[in-house]
Amino acid sequence: MSKDISEAEAQLALRAIEDQQRHVIAEVGLPRWYWWGLAAAWVALGVLADVGNPWVTGISTLVFGAAHSAIAQRIFSGRRRSGQLSVRAGLVDRHLPSVLFACLIALGFVTVGLGFAANADGADHAGTVASIVVAVAILGFGPQVVSASRRRAEHNVGA
Repeated sequence: MSKDISEAEAQLALRAIEDQQRHVIAEVGLPRWYWWGLAAAWVALGVLADVGNPWVTGISTLVFGAAHSAIAQRIFSGRRRSGQLSVRAGLVDRHLPSVLFACLIALGFVTVGLGFAANADGADHAGTVASIVVAVAILGFGPQVVSASRRRAEHNVGA
């Protein structure tokens, strides 16, 4: 038993499939709490560097690094933006973890550079000032980095 479908029906069905694929691709990303947590921790480290002693700052930095690496292992794949859906690995740009890691390294250098610049300019709390600037950048541009990966996946669906 075969039923012929019209060209319009076939196009409608294909459009419905593409819409569902885009809906799934929209789940690619990192959870919102990650960006806020990273920005808050960044500022906390800046404050500790300004007011704490070197041991507290050093230990806090190690705790931050250990906690972040534990979290990053679970979410840097971009497959679990929300608890509702986990997308398959092939749908996410395989370079996303490397890009995110490179961004974190770059942000570390930016923080140090801004801190030295603020200190040279006579700022009392140069570490705090630098970390706040970087925290704002994390909140503003971090999700954009992941969105670029999502757009790439959407482009591949449309191709």
